[in-house]
Amino acid sequence: MYLPCKTGSGLPERGAGLPSRAVRVKPTDWAGVHSYQIPGQWELEPAYAGNITGNRTGVLDIFLKALKWPTGDGGYHLRARGFVAFMSINPPEHWREHYTFRNPPEVATRLRLFLRSAEGGWQREVAVEFAYDKCQRRAWEPGFDFEGCVAEMKAEAPYWSNLGIIDLDFGPAETVDPNFLLLVDGWPRHVSLKAQLQARGGAAAASAARPRPQLLRAFPYFHTVDAVKTARLIHWSHRYHNPLGFDGVIMYVLPKDVRDMEAHKGLRALMADGRLTLVEWDEFPWHEGWRDFDLQIVESHAVLSQWGRHVRLLIVDPDEFFVPATSRDTVARMRGPGGCLAPLREECVMVVRRDIFPRKLPVDPPPDEASWWLGGQFPLRRYRFASDPPLPPKLLLNPNKVFPIDVHFSGICTGSAEVADNSSAAPLRSGCTSRAPCSWAKEDCAWIAHVGNMVRGAAGLTGRETCQINA
Repeated sequence: MYLPCKTGSGLPERGAGLPSRAVRVKPTDWAGVHSYQIPGQWELEPAYAGNITGNRTGVLDIFLKALKWPTGDGGYHLRARGFVAFMSINPPEHWREHYTFRNPPEVATRLRLFLRSAEGGWQREVAVEFAYDKCQRRAWEPGFDFEGCVAEMKAEAPYWSNLGIIDLDFGPAETVDPNFLLLVDGWPRHVSLKAQLQARGGAAAASAARPRPQLLRAFPYFHTVDAVKTARLIHWSHRYHNPLGFDGVIMYVLPKDVRDMEAHKGLRALMADGRLTLVEWDEFPWHEGWRDFDLQIVESHAVLSQWGRHVRLLIVDPDEFFVPATSRDTVARMRGPGGCLAPLREECVMVVRRDIFPRKLPVDPPPDEASWWLGGQFPLRRYRFASDPPLPPKLLLNPNKVFPIDVHFSGICTGSAEVADNSSAAPLRSGCTSRAPCSWAKEDCAWIAHVGNMVRGAAGLTGRETCQINA
């Protein structure tokens, strides 16, 4: 067994090849994901504006993927799924150095997104749904009313929200007219979906040749670690995770770092073998001091890119490692009959995370942790102490079933989208209008080890409460 101490943790008690051989791709031309931008403005929400008056001006970014989706009776419906993010021209009122993107309150209170049939002459409002971290964090509590919490959060608007999900069903793929527009009520601009819907593809499904889903990890770009170190880290990480059953990696990388990443011999081998795809991410202009502000968008883009594929994704950073509590266990065995993950919902599992350290107290100089990964030994065995209490979790999920993720949390869509037509004046129901919480994995099943000091020096060790790891 290899797991952190069991006391004082505050943890819940219950709870084939990459999709493309292209090794470096753009986020807007890979896996069928398109992005649209609609500029506009809203009057500031009074509850959050304080003494500030005026409007919130910016661009609504819409990321969308369309597919022919099997209906189970031999037919297909044309479907689209995506998410929305509003980019303000000015920094938000709650700006801080380590700001991570959130939708401003006006998205929850004022956004009315419409789908218009250019040929049919009708339009319907599109339901934009949000996952609520407050509810997800407490879902493991015995007797917790998850549905009541969601209803309460919807009634509490306005609030700073995570990414809103769009889930559309256009009806039978063989007969639908693809000439649809998306527009925001009161804004003069719109975008056409016709070209994307015309270029629809087929959704992947399980086959006899590949009965288990691919198991992939998705990494956001590392803004605070240079590309050379990141490349070595990804190579070491793959050597560790491959025996656990992970098939490959999707790595988001800034354009300035691509050449250094591709220069690493080990990464070149992984790319040649189809086990590593670099997604060259350069979607948003930088604002001084906004470190990794688009992390939520990057990770949700990774999930959306795999919508319709027979895969499972572990969303982690390059310096985070999946640790089965039972030595030599694999994810497939953990998911199989009698495995510790088998009783949990397969759509989304939250895996607890801890910082790990080689020493309980700071030492001078710190050990050269990076050197431990050069040999053939099991490097995590050298770590004896972990942060206590644990850190927010990371997610192992089915991209066909979840909301956009908010770095540490998501939710499961349990409904079905209403077919878009002019039969009603009510907003089009989303498949995510009804939802369920993600499951929590117990630490005696698996956890995530964050080896931050391997690439960042001895930061974060001083003054940190730790517990001893059972080796």
